[in-house]
Amino acid sequence: MYDLNRLTKENLLNFAVKLRNLDTDAASMEAMAVSMVSYIYKNFVLPDGSPACSLVRFFKTHPYDGLPEDIQLETKSILNGRTINSDTKCLTLLATMGENPQWNSRKLSLGHQVIPLIDQDTVAKIPMISQLIWQFGLEIENVIKPKPEIIINLGKKNFNVFYIPEAINSPYIPAQTQFVIPYQIKSVLGLGGMLPSGNIFVMILFSKVQIPVDLAYLFKWVAVYARVAATSVEKKGIIFDNTPIDITNVSKNSSNKQIHQVINFQGANLQGVNFQGANLQGANFQGANLQGAIMPDGSIYTAK
Repeated sequence: MYDLNRLTKENLLNFAVKLRNLDTDAASMEAMAVSMVSYIYKNFVLPDGSPACSLVRFFKTHPYDGLPEDIQLETKSILNGRTINSDTKCLTLLATMGENPQWNSRKLSLGHQVIPLIDQDTVAKIPMISQLIWQFGLEIENVIKPKPEIIINLGKKNFNVFYIPEAINSPYIPAQTQFVIPYQIKSVLGLGGMLPSGNIFVMILFSKVQIPVDLAYLFKWVAVYARVAATSVEKKGIIFDNTPIDITNVSKNSSNKQIHQVINFQGANLQGVNFQGANLQGANFQGANLQGAIMPDGSIYTAK
């Protein structure tokens, strides 16, 4: 583990090498992403040993026609009838881990599973994403429709770090009262780059520690090594992991809080989720898709 208040260049180089090797046993990009966010969340700590990040997420752009059906449906819901082309890039959540149990599976994420990058105007209206693209040294058009020569040139670049030193009152994080303030977010880091496919990936760390600019700069090594691992796994051609999610450990890792106190499942796609052993008393499932989910008593949910 590494105290985020006392990180050294040597610490980050060692950390980067660990991330680089997480591609070894990964059968899919999602599996590798889960390993990466888990490693980051568990190994960057505060002096008392608790996680220094409130939330860590891994996103990757992906063409619409290659998304799983549930994410395609989510995309259409977001667009509210607007037409989307089969090759439209969508910034897709592949992995997430955080202090709120709802943040520990991409399928439980509400509102962040996918961000369709329809055009430059649409992206420009999403403050954090547009700022991330700019800090990565990219033009929005390069992300939406990367040309072969752009992919080659940018692929040679050892990037990159996206950095928000002060999360409070930042115009790039609109969710101040819902997220930044209650979860004591101090700084935000994004680590990623462009893959040979022309897709970009980024890991976003929402830190409870104020990260100085000189330390943020050193995270470039983590971005470089993570890109090597992501490139290796992307070549395997399997992006999504079809393994049903299992939230039975959620209540065990949430300071003995009842699951219904912290999770609102309204409108979520919970198809195939394993709830066996979880306390769901009072949880809000309005509008949620529970088809095939394993319920607390072991029965399989079937729509009536």
